[in-house]
Order: sequence, then C-alpha cells, then structure tokens
Amino acid sequence: MRLSKRLSIFCSISLVLLLTFTGMSSAETLYVDDDGGSGVFLKIQEAVDAASAGDIIIVREGTYIENVDINKSITIHSEKGYEVTVVEAADPSDHVFDVTASGVNISGLTMKGATEEVAGIYVYGANNCNISDNNVNTCTYGISLNNCSNCVVLYNIVNSNEYYGIYLKLSNHNALKNNTASKNWDGLLLSYSTENMVEGNIASNNNFGGITLMDSSGNFIVNNTAKSNYFHGFYLQQSNNNSLKRNTASLNMQYGIHVLHSSENGIWQNNFVMNMYNVRSSSSTNIWNSTDKMRYIYDNETYENYMGNHWGDYEGGDSDGDGIGDIAYIIDSDRDNYPLMEPFENYKIQQMAFYFDTGTPENPYPSIFGLHKGTIIPNKTITVSKLYTYACPGTGGHSEYVEISNVSGIIATGRWSGYAGNWHYIEFDRSFLMKENEIYNYTIKTGSYPQIIHENKWEVECGKITCTEFVDANNKRYNNWIPAIRLE
Repeated sequence: MRLSKRLSIFCSISLVLLLTFTGMSSAETLYVDDDGGSGVFLKIQEAVDAASAGDIIIVREGTYIENVDINKSITIHSEKGYEVTVVEAADPSDHVFDVTASGVNISGLTMKGATEEVAGIYVYGANNCNISDNNVNTCTYGISLNNCSNCVVLYNIVNSNEYYGIYLKLSNHNALKNNTASKNWDGLLLSYSTENMVEGNIASNNNFGGITLMDSSGNFIVNNTAKSNYFHGFYLQQSNNNSLKRNTASLNMQYGIHVLHSSENGIWQNNFVMNMYNVRSSSSTNIWNSTDKMRYIYDNETYENYMGNHWGDYEGGDSDGDGIGDIAYIIDSDRDNYPLMEPFENYKIQQMAFYFDTGTPENPYPSIFGLHKGTIIPNKTITVSKLYTYACPGTGGHSEYVEISNVSGIIATGRWSGYAGNWHYIEFDRSFLMKENEIYNYTIKTGSYPQIIHENKWEVECGKITCTEFVDANNKRYNNWIPAIRLE
C-alpha cells in the first residue's frame, strides 16, 4: 500500500524539526524489518537503542510484538502506512510506546494490545512531540499525554479503547487536530489542562461521551463533531473560561452539551441538533452568544448582530429575516439571547474576531531593525493566528520572528517566510487565545524599517502595549520603541 502524501509531508517536516531541535547537521536512517535482512533491525526497540538523537527509524510492513521505550529525540515512521505496520504489546501491562524525551515524532503505525491500565502511546514530561497518522485500538487508553506541552496530535484514528481515545492530563499548549475517536469510553478527555487547541476532531459512537473537559480552563474547542455518543456530545465539569465555537453535537443519546459547575465559558456559533436533550446546565453561568456584534451574510443579505447557537428544538420566529431568533432560547438558569435559525454554516462571517491593533503613529521615525520585548494587555478576548507589521512607507519593513508567552511559558511562535505573497504577515505555529485583561509577553525581531511608536506604553481601543526593552542593530538599548503591529 502506498505511503500517503500527508505522511510523506509529515516525515519531511519531522526531519527539519529534529535537526533544528538537536542542532545536528545530519541524521542517520535506520530500518526495521520483522523479516530480517542485511543492515536492518528485527525489533523497533533495537533500532531505538542504536539510534542517536535526531535519527530516523523507518519501520517496514509487518507485525511487531514488543513494547518500545523512547528516551531520545528521534523520528519513527512506517514505510507503507499503519494499515500494514502493526505494533502489538508483548506485555499488556506496559505501554506500546512509552515516550519520555522531547522532540519525538511517531507516525504511520497501528498500536494495540496494551490492555492493563496502559496506553498505545504514552508521552510523559515531554515537549514538542508529534503523534500523527496512527491507528490506536484495543488499549486501555489510546494516546495519552501527561505533563506535556507544545505537542501535536493529529490525523490519528483511536477506536475501541477501554477508557479514553485521546487523554490529556496536566498538559498545556498542545494541539489535538483532525483525529477520529470512536467506540471508546470517551473520545477525547482533557483533565487539569489549559490553553490547548482542540480542532477538527470527530468523536462518535463512544460509550460515554464525545469531548470532555474536567477541571480544565482556557482551552479552544473549535470545528469538532460529536455525534451518536451514548451519553453526551460535549461535557464540561469544573471547567471555566473555555471557548467552544463552530462545533456540532448531534444524535447523542442524552445531551448535546452538558455543563456542570462550569462558568464563564464562551459557547456560540455551534449546532446542537437531534440530541435527546440538546443542552443541560447545572450550577453554571456561561455566555451562550457572542459578546460583540458580528457582521455576517445570511440569505444573500448582510447583517450585523450578536450571534448565538443553532438549537434543533428552538420554537421562536424570525420576524425581520436576519437569521436570529426573536426570543431567547432558555438553558435552565442561563439563556442564549440570539439563537440562530439555521446551522452556523449558513452564516458567512465577515468579521468574526477582534484584533489587537496598535495602529500607526503620526511619525514612525527614527526606525531601525532590532529586537523588541514588552507586554500586551488586550481588553477583549481575541483569537490570534498571525502577526501583521506596519512598514515605513516605501520600505520592506517586516518582522522576522515573533514569540508570545505568559507566566506559564511560550504560547506560540512564528517565523517570516520572506518577500513572497503578503510578506507583512507572520503565521503563528498555532492559533491561540489572548484573554481579556491578562498580561502577555512579546518578543519580536524586526527587519528593514518597521514603523515605530516612540512611547514606553501605548493605549489603544483594543488594550495596551508596552516596551520593556528594544535593542537595535547597533546594540543600542531603548525603553520607548514599540513596533507598530496587528495581531489577528
């Protein structure tokens, strides 16, 4: 079976990341084949033991009965995909893959048979790992991250595991994207985990719930589908200040969404349809419609209004035809004041998010490139995926590198891709939330001649930005050079 294009791209990216992470100029490639042969290893663990940090291990098709411990930064991927490359636990009381090193990449494998309170892939205390394009089944846990940050879990299939398909515990700033979880107890579970991105996943036919947050706050749950689960689609317990947008919960046997002892969550632009009960809210106070007006196209007309959720059992009318119900949708002690008459996909959003925009100063000079450090305090919660840098007129002023962090550590970074396309922008390595009235640190390395705000602090409509230090190209230091930027 041919290796998928997605897996090929992943492997190329993994090599680049590992070289950067380890500082090595080259990587050795090792092969594993259960049929043996010259210059190959019979066991994956043998290849891991022989590898050095930065090496790549390619696993040829076959069935490998073993438990693999990884304590170095390496890449392991199959040659022909998970359909024909199976790793089954030799000891069912041990993880199939036990990862304790940062910078590990695992892709294209099937893991199974870790049935005694253990996982198919277990990552502990590691950062910057990439778990992609795997099939994990018949384990206690499918993929489990414990005390991890800045890891990516994407395009995996996790099914028929006893407890959780994908499980995050005490883990922050990770991305779970485009995974499929079915026939587990819970599809995806976040426990004591903050500021993770959960996007584009499908959780269906699980024995309890689709996507669950327990004691987890500040996460971004977007564009997920939870359907045909035995109890609930989405469940929040003692979880506050999360953002749930553009999700669909349907055909769940109890609740589309159930919130318990959870408050200040922003829940709008979702579809809750054809569940036994679309919603239950217990001892919770949440925000069920947008806090600012949004511009959208509905039925070929442009409107501006607040937007809530689409409820399959909403019985109100729409007298002015703007797609927003005339009366509120009651949610126990809460309410959605602006319910959508149709699924959110039928509303084309023209302006969905607020930006943090410094604007441009009257006089952007003097200007020179260098390293800017300071703080940003937004006065509204915004979703950020890219940085725009204002250039001095007639110049190629831009930013070359950006890092956003808070007291918990680095949230996201981005690098300039050169003078191609819309070169004023840098794309971050992940989308993230900047919360209202919280303090964020920025580090921005500029190039050429960006516009400069010559102030120590600068207050604008969207919040405040300060300059802690600017070191210019001549190593001169200032505390009143703020780069003119827009986060959007």
